[in-house]
Amino acid sequence: MIQDWEQLDNTVDLSLLLNNLLQEYYNKTRDVNVLLEQDSEESLKKIDQILQERETIIKQYNIIKEKSEALRAEASINNLDQLEEKRREILGLIRAIELSNLNKSKQLFDNYKDKIRDLNTGKKAIQAYNAKGPLSDGFFVDKRK
Repeated sequence: MIQDWEQLDNTVDLSLLLNNLLQEYYNKTRDVNVLLEQDSEESLKKIDQILQERETIIKQYNIIKEKSEALRAEASINNLDQLEEKRREILGLIRAIELSNLNKSKQLFDNYKDKIRDLNTGKKAIQAYNAKGPLSDGFFVDKRK
């Protein structure tokens, strides 16, 4: 019986940790959302850093989730519905922001693609106006008199 309580405590601790990781992931997702509004090279570097941090959170979450499920199965614990509901709520919020981030990142990509296309077109135009004809170093001498 004491072992069951210990497993329940461990499962609750792991569930709380999972919720904390999801909250941290949610915060990072919101940060990415804000940074996508800014259109600068510095914000893109920060986005890259945050995405790497989120990957670490995902890895930690998956490891802890496996441990939590193993403990639940071992102890037949099914009464952690409030924690599960909170986790689902956070996941729903994350999903909504991720969809928004996806649209914003596609828009940024298209903007940069258009800028690059415009730069290439301008470069071709400048080269056309600055083109020099063939030069020769020789000269012509007419020998008729």
